[in-house]
Amino acid sequence: MKVRYVIWFSLAILMLALLPSTGICKYDHNDSSSEMKPLIAERIWLQDDELFAWAKGHTTIYKINVYPSGAICQFRYETGDNSAGLTIEEYLYEDEYYFQISGQEVGTIPLTITEINSGQSISVLVHLVNEVISAEVDNSPIFLITDSDQTIPVTITLQNGITTHQLVGVYFSSNNSAIATVDYVGRVKGVSPGETSITVTVSEGNPQHGITMPWVTIPVVVLDKDKALILPKDLKVIDPEAFAGTGIESVFLSDACEKIGEKAFANCTNLRYVRIVSDTLDIAEDAFDNCSNVFVDRKRRN
Repeated sequence: MKVRYVIWFSLAILMLALLPSTGICKYDHNDSSSEMKPLIAERIWLQDDELFAWAKGHTTIYKINVYPSGAICQFRYETGDNSAGLTIEEYLYEDEYYFQISGQEVGTIPLTITEINSGQSISVLVHLVNEVISAEVDNSPIFLITDSDQTIPVTITLQNGITTHQLVGVYFSSNNSAIATVDYVGRVKGVSPGETSITVTVSEGNPQHGITMPWVTIPVVVLDKDKALILPKDLKVIDPEAFAGTGIESVFLSDACEKIGEKAFANCTNLRYVRIVSDTLDIAEDAFDNCSNVFVDRKRRN
């Protein structure tokens, strides 16, 4: 019996030794050294060099961009004069690094973010504000194909006259997330074909007061990506009747396109959206004959 127990115990030890090691660290498998090393950040950056957040209000979230993706990072946050009471909390979401900031008083605070493992650092100014003077929101209809996204343009004017595209006091919500979702920066993503809307609310003052400007509702139409016509980037001319009578739902033209010929899309009764980038495109008068529901978009570039 003792021999049998010894054999089973030896087999168990051997099986454990053969199991692959696991852990939360990511490693550079291209490293030729004998010891595997954690993937270290070569570069870190923020989208802007000036940040805005509420004084005595809700937190504002910012993303720290890291290259290469998947690098293991540890961040240190250092402030200069912090009389405005800046507070910072960091977190990891889906392997990406974020931090949220808020403060106690109106003011401007220098902030340095250092990635400890690599020594990379970023220096920014943080403006703590308590009032939004005005907001401009592009409420043009948004047309998407499934699995694509588009960001809602918003311009904010603060109480000190600063104009920014950072979304201080701006909140987004989808009225049907099964068709389209929206994140905290206003990026709308098409999920499935259908129609819904996005509501944009702008806080006029300290969010804790609950004072808001009238909200804006933006129509969203999501179309089937399998019925989208994405033309080659070097295509200059669309010939007459080239796509007439087809079942396409959307058309995306590049800035190289110079001309759309006669009846090129005539009788495309399912056509809902055409995106045009070029400001000098020559379009035949009857190019979209009998396309009663089409929206020709000359504004959105993203």
